[in-house]
Amino acid sequence: MTVASKQETRARGGQADAPGRSRPPALLHLAGLALIVLIWQLMSLMSSHLGAPLATVEALGRGFADGWLAEATADTLLHVAGGFGLALAVGVPVGYAIAVNDFAYRVFDPLVQAYGSIPRIVFLPILLTLFGAGGAAKMSMGFLAAVFPILVNVIAGVRTTPQALVRLGRSVELASWAMAVKIRMRWALPLLLVGMRLGFGIAFVSVVISEYFGSTGGLGVELSGAYAALEPARLFAIVLVTVIVAAVVNTVLLRVDRRLAG
Repeated sequence: MTVASKQETRARGGQADAPGRSRPPALLHLAGLALIVLIWQLMSLMSSHLGAPLATVEALGRGFADGWLAEATADTLLHVAGGFGLALAVGVPVGYAIAVNDFAYRVFDPLVQAYGSIPRIVFLPILLTLFGAGGAAKMSMGFLAAVFPILVNVIAGVRTTPQALVRLGRSVELASWAMAVKIRMRWALPLLLVGMRLGFGIAFVSVVISEYFGSTGGLGVELSGAYAALEPARLFAIVLVTVIVAAVVNTVLLRVDRRLAG
């Protein structure tokens, strides 16, 4: 299914699923989670370098009780939010400007696609040189990671706006800002939410990686310390926090997406 057909389907009420198909019950999700925990437990029995589920949960509780894990999580999320917010502030208007102008689209879309193929980690030495091992480098990594999926999804969403809607807006003499907000960006909103979901996840990973290799605080620093100290339970506890945060944010954005589509 193409982007345009997906947009058309969602515009008609999100009837992309086959009739009669229901969402998996919560019991299946719990069964899947139990299977993952079981595999995790079996793997931890095979190697002392893997923290067992119970030991990981205990380390997680101690980390929050002692305060260091909550502080590291807050530090990382603060810089992820800063980079992600900046990516939204830049990616949405720039993507819109590229999408609505055919000349700009022909010139800049190939550059945007080329940027997407660059591993973000290559920017880290440059950022550390410019900003040092501080918050600015981490926030910049978050921005560089999140801006690409936001850009490409805004461009795709705006470019697939039906011309009938555009002509309708022009026929009632909508102002440029009204055309952008009420027609083009409203049509592009589902894809924008997809870009936000992808962008946050990539930004989160990129910030943690940047912390691991050069920072003064955050989950990445704690990961590095746990690895150096050979503390697998503590290491897995930090990984578990990153998984939970990413899953919560993704679930929230997915529910918003489904609410708008439904």
